[in-house]
Amino acid sequence: MTRLILCALGLMFLADNTRAADAVAAPLQATLRATEGSVLVNQGEQFVELPIGTLLKPGDRIMAMDDSKAFIRYFDDCEVEVEEGDVYTIDERLPCPCLDFEDEKDPVATLIESTGPISLQQGEVDYPITAGQMLHVGDLVRVAEDATALFEYRDGCQEEINENNDFEIPDESPCMCAALIFDKVKPITGNVLPRVIIPSIIVGCLAYDNSDPVFDCVDHPASP
Repeated sequence: MTRLILCALGLMFLADNTRAADAVAAPLQATLRATEGSVLVNQGEQFVELPIGTLLKPGDRIMAMDDSKAFIRYFDDCEVEVEEGDVYTIDERLPCPCLDFEDEKDPVATLIESTGPISLQQGEVDYPITAGQMLHVGDLVRVAEDATALFEYRDGCQEEINENNDFEIPDESPCMCAALIFDKVKPITGNVLPRVIIPSIIVGCLAYDNSDPVFDCVDHPASP
């Protein structure tokens, strides 16, 4: 009952949020960063040796033989070590703690595409920016009328900001940690409430149950 009340309160609170932004979780990405000794990867058929830099997807299995080890890197430098004799399965969950950018000095977001004029505000001056511009926490971006901007954060989360909006780069990812289990939360045309808020609340309500490891942000993917 307590959980239902919290969910209902969350819906009531977020229903007042009218910011025109779509926060979607990009597909989870992992890379075979390094190996020592003999490391085999199974991407569906059999275990074979694959080169460093191979992209890995959920379900892929990495096996470290005797006197060997492998390092798997997810986005934002989240890294897992596969020790000798272990078999590690790439999961749809991020195996590191939930991400935030508080006190982060390096860029945390990138403008990956835009339509119309986009500018970075510094004091009373606006500087035009284009795709590829890296942004820090607190940067104020102005999206002009009839323009849109798509940002990608270091955790792979993407956020679209619509026209006539002054947008400040936040100190935490707009995608909920638990939402990373989805391949992609596709935006639905129409009001921002069903597109962003309701799916986020559903995930948040499920994540509230800390006894469920599927929604435990710090839980490590299970090996077979």
